[in-house]
Amino acid sequence: MEQASQSATAVQKKDKEEVYDILRHRLVYLHYQPGQIINEKELCDEFGIGRTPLRELLLKLQNKKLLKILPRFGTFAEDINLLELKNLYQIREVLEGLSAALAVETITEEKIDALQAIIQEIKEHNPAKSSEQLALLDQQFHLIIRSCVLNQSLNEICEEVDDRCTRGWYYNMSNIGNVAASMDNLKDILTAIMEHDQEKARTAMETHVREFREVIMHIL
Repeated sequence: MEQASQSATAVQKKDKEEVYDILRHRLVYLHYQPGQIINEKELCDEFGIGRTPLRELLLKLQNKKLLKILPRFGTFAEDINLLELKNLYQIREVLEGLSAALAVETITEEKIDALQAIIQEIKEHNPAKSSEQLALLDQQFHLIIRSCVLNQSLNEICEEVDDRCTRGWYYNMSNIGNVAASMDNLKDILTAIMEHDQEKARTAMETHVREFREVIMHIL
């Protein structure tokens, strides 16, 4: 019995990076609603991690503005500030435009094929495909482009801004409606990248993000 218990505990344990990725996903995709308390003891039990390494991860997520730690009160999923969300989308427009321009220099045929597959899937979508499913495809498109960029600092900043924008998007998802029309210009981004035209790629990406921003700003 003791050996079985030890085995179960070993299965529960996860390394810090894996725990961080799980918590970040839960916060970004609103598994924890804004303002919801996060029980640290339950997380320690769930992941088989000590309180000190967990607190290090929570502090890192607080620095990313995904949660907040209030001494003597607890740990909470960060609130969503609508004015801040508007400002973040303005920043994202510039950052993603730069990423697209830089990706022109290093993108591979394999990545181009992956981008084409996403565009084709969006093109073939039917009315039953939700805005959430389309938004996930859009996020995959951006992630593939950023994976080609050899500027780690830019990628880290883009990830933080994108995470916070995504939280705002999902928070307002029920009021947004279908976003397919806002994704028609993905093909313009890919065309510019395949033509090795950095300025055209930058402009096309900025236009795409701006149209997404206008969709969400319309309901705020």
